[in-house]
Formats: sequence, structure tokens, C-alpha cells
Amino acid sequence: MKRWINFKKTLSNYYFKKYGNRVSSLRRFLLVSILSSLFLAIIILVFINYLQLSFQNQRVLQSELVNAARVFNAFSGINLNRPAHKIASDLLDQSNQSNSNEVPGMNIYDNDLNYRNKMVFQIWNLSSNQLMTKSINAPIERLSNTNMGFANIALSDGSTWYSFSLSNQNKNIRVIVAVPQKLESAVNFSLFIHACIFFGLVFIAVGLLLVLLIQIALGPIERVTNEISERGPYHLSPIDTQGIPIEISPLVIALNRLFQQLSEAIAREKQFTTDAAHELRTPLAAVKTQVEVVLREKDEQQRDKILSKILIGTNRIAHIVDQLLTLSRLESTLKLAHPSYLDLNKLTTKMVAELAPLAIEKQLEIELFSPDSEIFINGDDNLLSVLLRNLIDNAIRYTPAHSKVLVLLSETERSICLQIIDNGPGIPEELHHRLFGRFFRQVGNQAEGSGLGLSITKEIARLHHASIQAKKPEYSCGLEMRIDFPKQPKL
Repeated sequence: MKRWINFKKTLSNYYFKKYGNRVSSLRRFLLVSILSSLFLAIIILVFINYLQLSFQNQRVLQSELVNAARVFNAFSGINLNRPAHKIASDLLDQSNQSNSNEVPGMNIYDNDLNYRNKMVFQIWNLSSNQLMTKSINAPIERLSNTNMGFANIALSDGSTWYSFSLSNQNKNIRVIVAVPQKLESAVNFSLFIHACIFFGLVFIAVGLLLVLLIQIALGPIERVTNEISERGPYHLSPIDTQGIPIEISPLVIALNRLFQQLSEAIAREKQFTTDAAHELRTPLAAVKTQVEVVLREKDEQQRDKILSKILIGTNRIAHIVDQLLTLSRLESTLKLAHPSYLDLNKLTTKMVAELAPLAIEKQLEIELFSPDSEIFINGDDNLLSVLLRNLIDNAIRYTPAHSKVLVLLSETERSICLQIIDNGPGIPEELHHRLFGRFFRQVGNQAEGSGLGLSITKEIARLHHASIQAKKPEYSCGLEMRIDFPKQPKL
């Protein structure tokens, strides 16, 4: 399997280096690759077929020579008043006429290249080594230098012959039957031409069929391409997957997923614009009014007070913008870019220590209960710090003086649980699900804030595959924020 993967990579790199962007057409690539493979296969088949037919042709020639030699040997002892060569010639003619009743086309040798029409014979005396008789068109030189069997021989006139000799000791004769070797080559060449014509027609027929099949197979891709090219920038509805081949179905599914993500991103951008306009309109109007007032104010002390309010307003606007940008960035993130293996126990202890002065200033007691051992999770250090800061800061902010804030960290077989519990006024249970919405603030709540902290916390929990929920504490009033992190293998 590994070798096959390496072979595909090598082939892909070769095509990329050789053709570059020219291999951008899938149709052209398939046509060139398949037709080239088919052409190579046709060449191999023609070669194999030629070797097979040549072998069969050799067998037929040998059979013809052997049969003719046996006939001449059988009738060489007949004592008639006619010359022996006339008798042999008549026998050869009768042998040729015996095939005249065959159906034309059934014998591939029934043509100008027929071996029997070009066959010659010689009969030699074994004792005197003299030529007794021969066919009219046979040469005088001996056509075989072996007593028995097949042989290739070249004569003094430059001609070459393929012969079969048969010796008969009782009759003291040797019968030699031969055909010109160029006749065998001519027959083989004729068979080769016929094979080329046949396989050439097969190549053309199969090639046309492949072109048609590739056109049909690429039809769904063209349909998807046309559908996408005709869409506008806001036409992000899913592509119909009915009739899509399973090979390109993952591509269409990925495109539909991309369209959905783009649609959600556009919706988030619209929501971001709406929220920003809604939340910034009031403080900007207040700052503008205060600037107009300070321009007309003559009293220095009053002007300083107004400028202080302007600074507070601008800080609030900057905080809202920063929170909005953070939330927008988190919502558009699908997964953590660079997670690391970190100790959540150590990080929680650090954040509690940093926020302890704020609790002491408000006359609150903050306690951390966690195991002595390390608790490791895969996550982002900075984002988890923001999550802990938002939750602990909210608990301190909404808890009245002389109360307590509890931070509990525990570990089970399947999850890591983080709980932040305060003794504040709490929130009705029917509003718990709205806590994580943008700009949600309970009516009558006088604490400072933009209403975006818990929305940011929820998105950070999502990126860490954690669940977050608000609930009423079991043993006190107030609000409990619970986050369950799944145990994950080390990255």
C-alpha cells in the first residue's frame, strides 16, 4: 500500500513538472492517459498476436512440408511408363486440386501466398548422391544438408529456402520438399498487416466509446461548475447532491459546508455591525454632548469633571469595540491554531492570585479548591486565561461585600470540571440560557460591563470542546458557572 501511494505521488509530481498548469483539464488528462494506455495495450496485443500467428504459420508450413515429403516417398517406387518426375508432378497437382472444393475464405493460405503453389521437391539417390528427379521450378543444388528434418539453407544464387528432408533406406532415396524462405516472411507480413488493421479498428471504436463515456462521467462536474458560476455573491444555498457520483460527492459536501460557513460568517458580520451600531450610538452621543458642553464651560473645575466623564466614556467605547472584535474573531474560528499541553490547575491558581487584590479591595474572600496534582488539557494558554478572568471577574463584580467567591477544580475519569460560585443576587433560572447572548444585562443591574464577557467565554469553551452552563448553587444563593473540559490525548 505504501509503495502504491509513493508511486502515485511520483507520477503526480512527474506530470506537474512536465506539464505544469497544462494538466488543469481533467477531461484532457483522462483522454490522453486512457488513450495512451489503450494504444500501448494495442501495440502489445499486436506484437503478441503476431508472435502467435507466426508460430502457428510455422507449424502449418512444417505440416505441409512433412505431408508432401511422405506423399513423394510413398509413390517414388511406382513403375509406370512415364518419367518419375512427371508422376511426382501429377501427384503434386492432384494434391493441389484436392483442395479446390474448399469454401473460399476458410483457409487463410488460399491465396497467392499459398505454400502448396510455391512448393518444390527433389529426390536424391542415397548411394550415388545424385539428383534423380525434381520439380520443374526446383533448383539443381541440394535443398537440405540433413538426412532427416527441417533446415534453412542458402544457395549459391543468393536464394534461401526452408526445407524438410526424408530419407528412405529401403528405396535408397532422399526426398526433399522446400519453399522459398521469403514466402514465409511474406505470409507473416500479411498476417501482421491484417492484425494491425483489426486492432486499429478496435482502437478507433474503443477510443470513441471512451470519449463518450468520459463526457458522460464528467457531466455532473460540469453541472456543479455551471451552477456555482451562475451564483451571485449572496447565493449560498446548498448544491443539490442528488445524482452526484460518490467520487465527487465529498467535494460537493465540502462546498456546501463552505457555503454554510460563509453564510454564517456574513450573518455574524451583519450582527456585528448591528450590535456595534446599537451599543456605540449611545456612548458616542454622550461623549459628543459632553464635548459640546466642555467647549462652552468657563469654570475650570467643572470642565475637568466633564473631561473625566469624557475619558470614562471613551474608555467604555474602546472596551466595547475590543470585546466586539474579540468575539467576532472567536466566532469565525473553527479550531485552535496552536494548542499546547498545559496545566489547568497551575493556570487557575495564577488567575486567582492576579484577581485576589480586586476581591480584597471589595472586601471579599476568594478561595480555590483544587487537587494537589497537575491537571493537563490541550488548549490555548491565552484564551483560557481570558475565560478564567471573565468568569472570576464577573463573580467578584456581582458579589456583595463581606461575601465569598469559590473556585473549584476537580477531575473525573472522563472530564475536568471547573466551577466558579458567587454569593450574589443570582439570576432567575428562566434567564440562565440568555446569559451567553450578546449584550445581555439583567434589568436593574448597576455593575459595569458591556454584556459581551460571557459570549466570549462561551466561544472559548467551544474551541476547547467544553460545555458551559449557568445554574443555581446547591448550598447557597447566587450563581454557579460550570465548565466541563473533555480529557484529550496529548498533542
